[in-house]
Amino acid sequence: MRLVRIVVSALLLGVTLVLVPRPAAACACGAVISNSSAAVSGETALVTWDGTTESIDMVLKLKGSAVDAGWIMPTPRGTAVSLGDRAVFPKLVTATAPRVEKRYSFWPSFGVGASGSDRMAGAAPGGVSVTVSQVGPFTVSTLSSTQPEAVNGWLAEHGYPTKPELTGTFGLYLAKGWVIQAVKLTSPGGELTGDLDPLRMTFPATTPVYPILLSQHARDDQAVTLYLVAAHRLEVATAASPTAYTTSLFAGRVPAAQLGLRALDGDSVYLTAFSQFLVPDQITADYTFRQAPDDTAFQRVVYDDIDLSWITLLVALGAFAAGALAIAVILARRTRRRS
Repeated sequence: MRLVRIVVSALLLGVTLVLVPRPAAACACGAVISNSSAAVSGETALVTWDGTTESIDMVLKLKGSAVDAGWIMPTPRGTAVSLGDRAVFPKLVTATAPRVEKRYSFWPSFGVGASGSDRMAGAAPGGVSVTVSQVGPFTVSTLSSTQPEAVNGWLAEHGYPTKPELTGTFGLYLAKGWVIQAVKLTSPGGELTGDLDPLRMTFPATTPVYPILLSQHARDDQAVTLYLVAAHRLEVATAASPTAYTTSLFAGRVPAAQLGLRALDGDSVYLTAFSQFLVPDQITADYTFRQAPDDTAFQRVVYDDIDLSWITLLVALGAFAAGALAIAVILARRTRRRS
């Protein structure tokens, strides 16, 4: 009976864990998903920098579904927020696709698999100045303050799941004179899922930056893919996580018209792309970038393996047959000599 009680208790505990709603997650540039157990599992962004102005087109990938979504993004003061171009991201994927090369294999694998290569403005209570604007389907609240606790309080009051740990990180941005963009997206006709609509943030920048420090408070690990567009090749000056492995995707000149972007050098732009898998508690800084010493190009290569092992087998069989025939002839001659 004791064993039965233990089993029943375990089952009841399991049912309870399934039925009790999980709290909303904070993740991906401080992004939050409200009224849902969904989470942001990754982000993709296009960072464009012409030497004086930077724009970030950001797309968040939703794991699960939600009826509304919101995220928090620190930006420099004076940032203009607008809709991003969803059509550019498939073009970026195409432009950075690996080059396919044929690779001939003359040795039998014997079944061992081979892998390829790699509206209103005002002062809110608590010392927070708030400007609200509608950008397509997004409601964007720009929060200015010198008090990070007040910013955290405003977010909590307006339906953004937040936590005390964010206060310290907010303080780092506010001390630099930055603002906090609190963005909400609602889908009146259904649920949000997959890639959310892109949002563009444009601001003056002498050094390109991608704010991601808030993701150190995320619930889930983050898969981040960044496309960097400039007149010349960019490289990482400050890594978000020094221990994260970087997968280089592409570096090279691309006709601006191919991507639907403004040309930055002649009729082209220099596109650099990489991805990282970030563990939240190992994120220590925002990404910053600098111009690389040269414009060395890079493209991944995947191999189309063509199995020609049958030629090797035929040659081996032919050599074996020829050797057997030669041995037979030699033995036959010796037999005749003895007789």
